[in-house]
Amino acid sequence: VTKEMIKRRAPVYDMAENGLDPIEGTQPVIMQLSQGRAGSTVTGDLILHSNPMCGMYLDEIVWGIYRTRMAQRTGDQGPVYDIFFKTTQCVMQSGLWGPHQGIFKVAQWLSKRDHYGFGQKGHDLDWFKMPNMAKQCSLIKPVSTKRVMCAKELQFLGQVGRLLEEADKRKILFSLLYLLRDPRATVISQLGAFHSWTPLFDADVPTADALKEHCRIGLMDVEAIQAHRGQAETAEICFEEINSKPKDALRGIYSNISWFRKYPFTPSKDDPEIPKEVSSYGCQHMAYWGCEEVHQDKELAHGWKAHGDRKGNGGAAYAHRYSTDKSRSMAVNEWHEKYANDPDMIRVWDTYPACQKLRRVSRCAPFWPKVEPEAGEVAEK
Repeated sequence: VTKEMIKRRAPVYDMAENGLDPIEGTQPVIMQLSQGRAGSTVTGDLILHSNPMCGMYLDEIVWGIYRTRMAQRTGDQGPVYDIFFKTTQCVMQSGLWGPHQGIFKVAQWLSKRDHYGFGQKGHDLDWFKMPNMAKQCSLIKPVSTKRVMCAKELQFLGQVGRLLEEADKRKILFSLLYLLRDPRATVISQLGAFHSWTPLFDADVPTADALKEHCRIGLMDVEAIQAHRGQAETAEICFEEINSKPKDALRGIYSNISWFRKYPFTPSKDDPEIPKEVSSYGCQHMAYWGCEEVHQDKELAHGWKAHGDRKGNGGAAYAHRYSTDKSRSMAVNEWHEKYANDPDMIRVWDTYPACQKLRRVSRCAPFWPKVEPEAGEVAEK
């Protein structure tokens, strides 16, 4: 799809039809927001998708629109908020959900995301088409059901302040789970896995510059969360904590976000505070859940393949880029070696003001390890 093709086609989001007037919402919404390559697939499935409290799960729907350039990278982001919040309240615009679906096909996208999250054990394509989505949404719309609309997104990074304001303005019962992974790990993972997808992940972008941007955006969002005084609930959640101590992390999330405590669930046998469905997912996909021994060599052999990237370059990369395979959990610290040999990145992490402040104010910072540079690696001034 080229810019010229998009220009010629009728817009998917019809401003004249849909407008930007906020709708008032009665359906509670819980969103997980994170950087890409921050473990968002497995954490979103663990915290939200596997929880019976979630009546529906919208997996990166706005990010999907963004990637096809339906929403502009710059300028007024009003349509992005409008699309997201209207969808969570069962107002599904025909341009996105109708039979033609314009250039961006919602059903195909959500089916693809479901496939990644549940390892080919999710719903089929028809589940995500408009008739069934509207039906499923209508079943959870009454607040009396105590079920909520759940979502995972990437699009609103750096815009948390406005996101919370928009939710309050629409009187939507909104809860934000802001997932943060060590920015050094996220940058190295992004540049390794996605460098051929978009300019943000281009191989020519220096890791030091990318780290500055991640620290800047992360700090902006964390400060917005800490300063928010509206009705929306917020929680800063940490990938390293969820990966290494998933049950403890879940209990902390449940204590901070009221909707997790309101839904009557069947507890798991090993932990009365965790729903049995969540425990089942954790046992199957979380390496440190503690229900069975994980043999690292066997899992890694299953999960990794040596293959080329989209540009035809050779090398080892994840064959299961989005999967929730346990081998991913066993390999999350493999960024240490690359970081230890990148003096420019080390210098940014140690001296760039946004990185320094993020390490002071984020509750996740204690989980970020100190990684010593390799001997002889000295950053140039």
